[in-house]
Amino acid sequence: MKFIEAKYIIDKYISALAKGTAPNGIARYQSLLPCSKEKIYDAFKIFLAYSIKHNSYPPEILGKYIASSAYVTSFINDDHVEIFDEMFAQNKLYLIEKDDQESNIFIQYWESMLSVDEFDKITSFVEKIQKLDLKDRYYCRKVYELAGLKYYSDYEDDFF
Repeated sequence: MKFIEAKYIIDKYISALAKGTAPNGIARYQSLLPCSKEKIYDAFKIFLAYSIKHNSYPPEILGKYIASSAYVTSFINDDHVEIFDEMFAQNKLYLIEKDDQESNIFIQYWESMLSVDEFDKITSFVEKIQKLDLKDRYYCRKVYELAGLKYYSDYEDDFF
């Protein structure tokens, strides 16, 4: 993934995030996302590495981008948003003990939304990137290796 694609994905993700949720809801429609959640996390890594290298944003703005990555999990299957939000609004947490389809949907997404695994991976990635020498001629290659993404030499053009 080149930087331009990563920037496009992040811009579209931020737009989807800005649409918010239904009143009293916390779930968002997955169909609003520009691509898969995994690809969004990958885009965050490339976008943040580029932004750090080029000092594109003040630290507080960069921090907001990082924080926004925590909300990727709030986008769930469109067919389940209303079920989830209704159960959440009615505080039906007691249904966790039940074994029906609605309860299972609620539990599945609730656990996903509470998970900070991917957010932790993003913050850990940023910490590693901040330790790299920004003038290192292999900076781009190291970024892609740390991100676990396939590296192509033409990606260098974006970083220099």
